[in-house]
Amino acid sequence: MLISFTETLIRKLLRKSGNRNSKLFVHDNCPVLNRAKAHQALKAMRAELFTVPPRSPNLNPTENIFKIIKRDLKRQALRNDITYKTFEQFSKRVKCTLYSMKSDVIDNTIASMNKRLQLITKHKGKRTRY
Repeated sequence: MLISFTETLIRKLLRKSGNRNSKLFVHDNCPVLNRAKAHQALKAMRAELFTVPPRSPNLNPTENIFKIIKRDLKRQALRNDITYKTFEQFSKRVKCTLYSMKSDVIDNTIASMNKRLQLITKHKGKRTRY
């Protein structure tokens, strides 16, 4: 199930990007993204894979998108008084949240990478509050 979600996420992020010519996928050696299925999905889309050091969320747009999704899910739970969901219900809510994300959010996250790199360099590799 997680592999399927990962492939869906990869495809969604690349498809929703406003820059249709760019197929750069950044990841931090997450085991799920290192699996054969994920590599097959990237290869099928002719995406270029760019790997950053583990546990460096400031350098990984995917982690930043996950953070936005997590925030939105928390807001939904509070707004709708959600205290319990089955795995299937939660999975559906995650997918709906992901699919409703506007392409400019993804594009702005990717576009912010240059500034992020400058801040990380300035702080000598330490985490920033970006």
